[in-house]
Amino acid sequence: MKPNKTGAQGALSPRPEALHSGINQDEFPRLPDTGFVRLPKVLELIPVSETTWWDGVREGRFPPPVKLSARCAAWPVATIQLLIRQLSGTSSMG
Repeated sequence: MKPNKTGAQGALSPRPEALHSGINQDEFPRLPDTGFVRLPKVLELIPVSETTWWDGVREGRFPPPVKLSARCAAWPVATIQLLIRQLSGTSSMG
């Protein structure tokens, strides 16, 4: 078990400006128009580790998944597109 890092909370999560450089809205064509995307696809689009993603979901920085079945979770495409816009600093829907 890894030791818990205390007092450096900002160091454990990505800074918004760090995410900006790795997110490109040109990636939208790689997403379906509607439906759901699974975690591997989300992590292709948003440059964070799986652990950081789940920490962000738990802390409210990233959206929670929709359970499609007992062992299958996914995110609505529209939710991920909105998150990418927010993280890249362009929240307009155009």
